Amino acid sequence: GNVLQRLINNGEGAGYHRVPLIHEIFQQPLNLHVTATLASALQWARTDELDPDPWRRTRIADGPAFNAWIGDLASQGIVQLLGSTFSDHMLPYFPEAFNRDNIELADEVLTEIYGRPPSSRVLWLPERLADSATLRMVCSGSIEISSTKGPNASMTSSAS
Repeated sequence: GNVLQRLINNGEGAGYHRVPLIHEIFQQPLNLHVTATLASALQWARTDELDPDPWRRTRIADGPAFNAWIGDLASQGIVQLLGSTFSDHMLPYFPEAFNRDNIELADEVLTEIYGRPPSSRVLWLPERLADSATLRMVCSGSIEISSTKGPNASMTSSAS
């Protein structure tokens, strides 16, 4: 848990906590991509009750408390969780059935942890390998595809 706790908050002002904190303070929406792998790992990153720094047992450092905070922000409409695969695998190299099952499993895990499902309209694509066949595979109707890189990182596609 210690490694993940330091990713949430390194004790020197940096960490994952800064993004939801600033959106909470200014009440501004946040589209957030969290894989089910990361969300699950955060659930295991509980701060030791004997940690001498009390702030480490709060939402800005404790994994389960951080996840609960994200869930609270989602229920308030501040955070919108993006649809995701379970661990950002490269979709073109796996069969369609595996990819669909993987996305469904990620939805189940993220819903269990955050108390609400991720977007069914926006799916985070983990790499730039997405070709027209990959887009057809993940699209059912109209869906916004988010990519991790590039100046045109968001596009709209329809399955046809």
